[in-house]
Amino acid sequence: MSSVKYAFSEEMILHQTEILPGDFVEARKSNKTFLGVILPIPEDKEISGAGQGSTLVMVLATGELEQIRTTDIMLHLPQFVELKEAERAGPLKWDYVLAAGSRNTSTSFTTDDELVDAEGTLVHEEEPFDRNRFVTRANICRKIRDMQRETDREIRRLFPAFRNVFLQDANKFEEEPNVVADKHVQEVQARAEKLLKSGLVSTYSVVQILEMYLSKSLNPVKINASTFFAAHTLLMGHPSKFLADSISHRKSQLFTYRSEAEQKVLENVTKWIQLLSSENSDKSTRDAAAIIDGFCERARHILKWDAKRQAVGELPKKDDPVLNPDGKTLFQWTETDRDIIEFLKISLGNRRELQDNITGSIAMSIIKRVGVNVCLSPILHTDSHGKLQIDDNESKDGIAKLETTVTEAGFDLQHAQMFNFLIRIGALTPWENPNALDTQLKNLHKNDEYTEQEYSELKEEKEPRTDFGQLPVYVIDAESSFELDDGVSIETTSDPTHCWVHVHIADPTAWIPHDHELAKWAEHKYTSIYFPEAMWPMLPPEITNKAHERDDF
Repeated sequence: MSSVKYAFSEEMILHQTEILPGDFVEARKSNKTFLGVILPIPEDKEISGAGQGSTLVMVLATGELEQIRTTDIMLHLPQFVELKEAERAGPLKWDYVLAAGSRNTSTSFTTDDELVDAEGTLVHEEEPFDRNRFVTRANICRKIRDMQRETDREIRRLFPAFRNVFLQDANKFEEEPNVVADKHVQEVQARAEKLLKSGLVSTYSVVQILEMYLSKSLNPVKINASTFFAAHTLLMGHPSKFLADSISHRKSQLFTYRSEAEQKVLENVTKWIQLLSSENSDKSTRDAAAIIDGFCERARHILKWDAKRQAVGELPKKDDPVLNPDGKTLFQWTETDRDIIEFLKISLGNRRELQDNITGSIAMSIIKRVGVNVCLSPILHTDSHGKLQIDDNESKDGIAKLETTVTEAGFDLQHAQMFNFLIRIGALTPWENPNALDTQLKNLHKNDEYTEQEYSELKEEKEPRTDFGQLPVYVIDAESSFELDDGVSIETTSDPTHCWVHVHIADPTAWIPHDHELAKWAEHKYTSIYFPEAMWPMLPPEITNKAHERDDF
């Protein structure tokens, strides 16, 4: 079977196997995307890491070797080439992998000890020419390029439908003038709307809807790997609407659909900054400048107020009023200010960059326009005699001259700077949990809405259960726990020296069929999430509480 026409089923997603030599993968790391085939780890390399953190080697379409980890893999097509073929193409020594990685150290996971000797000289051996090995590797590279070309064709075929169905506002379809959508289009529209409103979008579901739209048939179709890969690429390429599962995307192939309100904020603020950066002088550009500059002016006013309050050692008071510069009226953020602040909060939620960061540079440009910069003091190193490499007599002013104002901060520094800025203007509290700002987490739990009808449709799966009658069960969860679902009971026997100790674990899934949407939703969450200030349950409380009321546990 041709690797490009390789059939891709939903079962392959639900039952993802371990990564093996010969598998085709898409890996994302260091803001780069790599496509290739997994090769065996050389025998002289001790396997580093295990499970999701294990080290792998892949060959790219160019023939170069790239070192990745299992957690970098976003898409996995098993048995793309035969295992024996992958083994014949594998590097014989780990040094050959390091040699390839050292040409682009920014994407390598190698350590300094692996790359340099005691004198700081790069230590790696270039892979020698091996005709049979390189011919086999070239054949694999050709198959990778075939997959890339076929995927590009599929992207061009799918994109018009993808644009019409998934890139427009919910409830809207692109219609030509004076043309009313037929019943088929309306049905596809309804399915797409339902999928988007659920907040959780699978690549497989998107492919099926796109094929329905294009084929004018509602019957499911067999999906080729290149078609699935094309849909995956389209979803990954639109982070303003779809957020890839940052925890286990390879296995789930799920995207969180951003809320309509969040999409609107992203669209508005991005448009204002783009207009502000343009050389036009029309009304829309002037309006954008007024919005951004107005926010910056008001933010500077709040920063000055905050600095003055801290200078006299005042603690913030409840509902502490802030006056406008005129000293008479109360300060208030405008609606557009609130959009900008929300945009800055969203920028804090992009901690793992699997997709393009569409907020980072814009958010930093805004707070730099306010006048916020980071000053880093110099690190004073000692020489071989333990003396500072700076005159002891040099004044503090002299050292201060070495301070650097950072204008292009790294991602973590940007995150800290943004977090501090939002605290200073009162948008966040100093004790705010930054993890709770995670964009995917917020969107994931905004859509926990199920109707009474969906609840009533859930029926307990008939499995044999032991009836413990009136036997008391002692809950072992803490008093403050949200979910009281674990307990023990003691049952006496005819022998007074022996008794049964039963462990009881509540099983709300007994009411949920495995193919129910709620089961799939819970499978993706796979745990309740606890923060100091809130708890997001794996299952809606309406489900678990109703089960308790019926004395089913």
